[in-house]
Amino acid sequence: MITMVDKADYYNNEYHPHWTVDRKIPIGFLLGIFLQTVALVWWGATLENRVTELEKKLVERSSLPHRTTQLEGKIQTLSEILIRVERKLDKISDRK
Repeated sequence: MITMVDKADYYNNEYHPHWTVDRKIPIGFLLGIFLQTVALVWWGATLENRVTELEKKLVERSSLPHRTTQLEGKIQTLSEILIRVERKLDKISDRK
């Protein structure tokens, strides 16, 4: 059991030197942590690139509804012209 005096001594710097890496930690463990950190940074960079590309595509496609409306109007106009041409052709063929 730790008494009050023992607690004071326990938190004293004499009993707790600065943190150091113990030589008992395997190098494989440290290497694994390092590789996981590198993989995490790499994944984050790749994710950033993907988000940037998706944002560009979103900006490009934001004009699609406007362009679609324009194309629908042009198709409607072409359909009306085609109907008039067909009527004129029918009139010409009826004369003969």
